[in-house]
Amino acid sequence: SGINAEYGVDLTSFMMALDHIHANEVILTYGHSNTVREFLLHGHKKRAFRVVVCESGPSLKGHVMAKELSDGGIETTLITDSAAFAIIHAVNKGYHRHTHDNGGRSTTSP
Repeated sequence: SGINAEYGVDLTSFMMALDHIHANEVILTYGHSNTVREFLLHGHKKRAFRVVVCESGPSLKGHVMAKELSDGGIETTLITDSAAFAIIHAVNKGYHRHTHDNGGRSTTSP
């Protein structure tokens, strides 16, 4: 297992991207996460899919995430947080990275 020093994540977990991301899916994510970004960019190497990013107000970190994914060649749409209800019917899955107060981390996928 290789650890990426820049992001401090286990790169072998990105190998699972192809097991979880399927062609033509619509993926919803919230805010910015290096782990989720790298996971999606890795999946994009072999699969075509769309990502919808909630802007994550008031920090608006979703703007950064949307730009990075778009720059990586992923078809990306940035939406306001309140617009998520309008597109949720078209979403196949979602990814969000969260750091807990105790330093633990979790990534959720509904």
